[in-house]
Amino acid sequence: MIRYLFLMFCCLGGQAYGQSYTNEVRHRAVFWTELNYVYKTSGKWSFQLDHQYRRQADDNGRDLQVFRHPLLQVFRPWVNYQLSNPVRVSLSPIGLWWN
Repeated sequence: MIRYLFLMFCCLGGQAYGQSYTNEVRHRAVFWTELNYVYKTSGKWSFQLDHQYRRQADDNGRDLQVFRHPLLQVFRPWVNYQLSNPVRVSLSPIGLWWN
């Protein structure tokens, strides 16, 4: 019985289906930058503001003009507390997003 199940499992696993061309994920050139500004206090607290900026090319796989279309821009403030040397707790209560 176990041999029969093993043989069926091997035979059924031998058939595989790929994605059609319309569902295939193609290459899209993207520009992405992130800036982090950190202010550390004399204690364990620190404050941070990060800014992410992303742009993208057309989705045809051949367009390399990465500044053609806006993709994302975000400003996020952070409040950080250093629990120990390798452990930091961070909280970002609000962010400003452009999509």
